Amino acid sequence: MADDRARFLGTGVKITLLVGLLIAAIPFAGSLRPSQNADELNHFERIDVANFDRNSSRVVDISPPKRWEEGDTTLVQPGRAWLVIRDNAGVFRVFGLPTWDGDILIGLKYWGQFEGYCHDLGPVSGTSIIDAETEIQCNDEDNDSYFFAHWRWTLEGKNISRVVVDMELVRSELQQDDLVIFDPVWNLD
Repeated sequence: MADDRARFLGTGVKITLLVGLLIAAIPFAGSLRPSQNADELNHFERIDVANFDRNSSRVVDISPPKRWEEGDTTLVQPGRAWLVIRDNAGVFRVFGLPTWDGDILIGLKYWGQFEGYCHDLGPVSGTSIIDAETEIQCNDEDNDSYFFAHWRWTLEGKNISRVVVDMELVRSELQQDDLVIFDPVWNLD
């Protein structure tokens, strides 16, 4: 009788332990699934950079601005572009930029609004070598914005005067002749 009781208790402990492990494994297995934010990381674009010379830059438009009506109100959403810069060492930098009708929108840091438009954003005009000392600026000749002199950034996208917002550095990687750009914001539907 003592053997039956020990066997019964041993079986009961084993079953309880097995059920406990199973209950503990369910949340653990659930945590192994990709997070809901993982879809954002899967948004990427490829641009061919086989003919993209060192010490050069270009703006790539990726989505146009949108306008729509809701009642008596017209709502707007800026478009999006990438400023792609390749420096003297061959390193690519990609900055995500808001656009409106083909121009880059320049935002003020403290008021949360767009201050002006820039048609020609890139390394300082006349720069022949792009290195760590190179500045990015608006190269428009006829811009009459009050804050135009503050539209200057380091090659890492930090605003030099701290009056306008920093540029958003977008993750990218070079794969053979393609620059793969991981930008969760570009796919705004």
